[in-house]
Amino acid sequence: MKAMATPLHDALRAADLDVEMRRGRARLQFSAPLEAAYAEDTVAWRRKHYRRSALLALISYNLFLVVDAVVIPDVFLLSVLLHLGVVTPLMLFAASILTRPLSPRATEWIGTLMPLVYILQVEVLFLGSTAYSADQYQYLALFPVMFANSILKLGFRHAAFVALASTGLHAVLVLKFSSLGAPAAVMGIMALCATSYITLLALAIQEGEYRRTWLRRRFAELRTVELSHDNAKLSQLSRIDPLTGAANRRGFDLAVENFFASATRRDAPFCVIMLDVDHFKSYNDTYGHAEGDRCLRTLATVMMECLNPERDVLGRFGGEEFIAFVPHCHLDSGTELAERFRRALVAAAIPHARPDGGSTVTASLGVAEGRMSGVAALHDVIAHADIALYDAKKGGRNRVEPQPVRRRQIRLVEEAPAIPGRSAG
Repeated sequence: MKAMATPLHDALRAADLDVEMRRGRARLQFSAPLEAAYAEDTVAWRRKHYRRSALLALISYNLFLVVDAVVIPDVFLLSVLLHLGVVTPLMLFAASILTRPLSPRATEWIGTLMPLVYILQVEVLFLGSTAYSADQYQYLALFPVMFANSILKLGFRHAAFVALASTGLHAVLVLKFSSLGAPAAVMGIMALCATSYITLLALAIQEGEYRRTWLRRRFAELRTVELSHDNAKLSQLSRIDPLTGAANRRGFDLAVENFFASATRRDAPFCVIMLDVDHFKSYNDTYGHAEGDRCLRTLATVMMECLNPERDVLGRFGGEEFIAFVPHCHLDSGTELAERFRRALVAAAIPHARPDGGSTVTASLGVAEGRMSGVAALHDVIAHADIALYDAKKGGRNRVEPQPVRRRQIRLVEEAPAIPGRSAG
């Protein structure tokens, strides 16, 4: 049996499948979540198989009209009516319904009704005939059971229901309503019981193998998915600073490189903002490293709230130093954003008895602008932002220092494409 590809159930885990496989024997019924997944995975195959089996069985079924003409000639017209006017249309109708996307339960019950219709037809003709050879006709009751268990391959519970219903019905009719002698009646009943037992045993073994194969296949698929998720999570964690939630250096570089690789305009502006906490060593010495970590987390949160998470990139550059990459941003806008960072940190009012007499944590920031001409340009812009940060520190701290205009103009001239026919000078 080939399991069809369907979305896996949310409740299904590789561990659940592993528990079932470790039982070491065929299971004809899983736990509720696994049984639902198994039924959902195999229902499309069952619909197709039941439909094909029903149509193929109709050919051999109607060929048995020859047997009816010889064995029970006195009810042959009734046999033709039942074959062509009742059973065949019902089988064709069932086959047409099976072309629709039915639920597993509906599909299984339609498959179950097929052999029951056949057995009813056999019993009606058997009881209605008074022909001398009619006692041989009872053995046709074996075929619907074999059809259910060997051809249709119903689910084991439904196949057992068909076998019990067929055997019980035949036993009651033969013993209560037929003119068969006891030896012939017992022979027919025992033949039906033996056929049911042997075919059900074979079906149980086969279905157990189907289920084990499905467990192994689904275990491999789910394990692959889980490993993929775990690897993706580890890859993400390897790019995130665990203390602040900002990107680490590797994560920052990868995110910005991806942005450069997907940029459609090489002349598009971007800004880099460098931030460094003022007197952070003094903060750690005074309040302890635990408070220092809490301070850095607050600072990262403040900065993230000012940035666009779908576009901008915030990274921890090292220690108490942070870096922000802001695409499609000119120097003036970048400077305004850096000033929002600074004011938001001041508004957070993290206590700090600074050496310069201040009472809260502050930061100094440097801003530089560049163009999306390549990743190499980013390193130069970072260097300029770092110089601007140094100027902010030197200028008294707790301030924003943009890249000096003169350095910026020189940088833009260096990035401008050379004009053909003119010499540099």
